[in-house]
Amino acid sequence: MLTTLRSKILAISTATVVCALAITGAATYSITRTSTFQTIEQDLDAITAGNTMAIDQWVASKALAVTAAAAAIEQGDPHDYAAYMGKASGFPITTVGWEDKTFKSTTQTAAGYDPTARPWYKAAVQAGKLTVTKPYGDSSTGISFVAFVAPILRSGALQGVISGAVPLTGVRDVVAAIRPTPNSLGFVVSTDGQLLAHADAKLILKPAADLSPLLTPAALTALARAKEPLEVELDGRAKLLKARPVQGTDWLLVVALDKTEATAGLRSVLQTLAIAIVLLALIAAAVSAALTATSFRRLSQVRDAMDTVGSGGGDLTQRLPVHGNDEVAQIASSFNQFVEQIGTVLKDVQSGVESMKTATDEIKAGNQDLSNRTEGSASAIQETSASLSQLTVNVKQSADAAALATRLANEASASAAKGGEVVGSAVSTMDDISGASSKIGEIIGVIDSIAFQT
Repeated sequence: MLTTLRSKILAISTATVVCALAITGAATYSITRTSTFQTIEQDLDAITAGNTMAIDQWVASKALAVTAAAAAIEQGDPHDYAAYMGKASGFPITTVGWEDKTFKSTTQTAAGYDPTARPWYKAAVQAGKLTVTKPYGDSSTGISFVAFVAPILRSGALQGVISGAVPLTGVRDVVAAIRPTPNSLGFVVSTDGQLLAHADAKLILKPAADLSPLLTPAALTALARAKEPLEVELDGRAKLLKARPVQGTDWLLVVALDKTEATAGLRSVLQTLAIAIVLLALIAAAVSAALTATSFRRLSQVRDAMDTVGSGGGDLTQRLPVHGNDEVAQIASSFNQFVEQIGTVLKDVQSGVESMKTATDEIKAGNQDLSNRTEGSASAIQETSASLSQLTVNVKQSADAAALATRLANEASASAAKGGEVVGSAVSTMDDISGASSKIGEIIGVIDSIAFQT
């Protein structure tokens, strides 16, 4: 795929830019993410604290009214303090009961009503101070109520209990206003896991576990002490939960911040970084291509020139242009020097070949002359051989004649034994003939040697 040097360089430079931008982007995203979650935690703390303060004030105002009424009310409530407390402090139902089981209430009660047997009365007696009862639903209206109850003590002795029942609509109004993002919400839950206020009225007085199995009483208690938010899925969406206790009660205000909406800015940063990396990578590739185009064009000229020279049909008088001091210019200069040296070498080779041709012609002429002389020598040798052959024949004839003479001499010696002088003369003649025969044998040996060599 990356077959050319230019494509490899562009790929490496682009990859380097992408890696550098990716590392920078990752660091930026990490810093932004950390900062974003710190901001989310701070916002959750602020939202939870602010709304908890509003509920604290609502609880404190109700508690103050009930406590003041308990301190001022007298047996039988002749001044109608309980009713006045209800009107002034927003208690739709006020009830005061005494230890003698008498009572006074702003609502209708059943016959034989015994205030001392009621849960709110027992709760105040058991606590010995102002307390808030568990919520309960009114069967006629379906509205959830809680009662602020306080014991009536005189000189440390229990005289009775005063109760101010109030619907949780005030708390629900505070909870309904908790909307830091469109899908965020708040709710109030007791430490035993019972929902007291929620945007969905159907969930009131239901277990918090109906929202999420993770919201157990233990988990809620731990959440109230935790510094970091708890991530829980509610209605199919991830929420970041933060809880704070409501003063004077066993309630917890929980703010559930939608994580997707809270981190929308973080995702925007990530998308922007990704787009920036792609765009900058493309720009870097384009700039690299533009900046290297001239150099690689010159390098291509060097390649084409070398291909031409390598093919054997190049014009060695041509030279590449040299511009600048970069590596391509140095390669072009070196190529020009190489071509010039090749041209010089080829000229020397051509001159040597011409000299060799002249020497070869001279050697050819000498060989021709030597051949002619060799042919002449061969003819002479053939003539000498023929003469030697004739001489050999003559010598053999002489030898035969000598042999015949020897035979005749022997016969003469036998027949002329009587004449010493004749014999002596014959012997002398024979010695001379024998010496001549030895010389003839040597001559024949030389002739045979020459004939053999020929």
